[in-house]
Amino acid sequence: MENKEVIFREEIKEKVDEVIDLCRKKKFPIFLAVAIKDQGDTTVYEKRAVTPTQLEMTLNRDDFVKYLNVANGFKTVAPKELDVIEYVDL
Repeated sequence: MENKEVIFREEIKEKVDEVIDLCRKKKFPIFLAVAIKDQGDTTVYEKRAVTPTQLEMTLNRDDFVKYLNVANGFKTVAPKELDVIEYVDL
């Protein structure tokens, strides 16, 4: 992957900031991670979150802790019975 830091900063960051601000105002929890650069053996991500805790809300199934753990370097292992991963188009 080529270095896309400049593209992110000049073309995308402002829109990401707007989405994060709107989610905060409208009380939508959100976790966002954008890969912006590969550096040899690592990848640089721009990460943002508005958590349910920050919004003073409780979710029946709060996956934000899991997302933040992974973003902060915790390793996960998918269950063996998991054959298909569903992705949501944004």
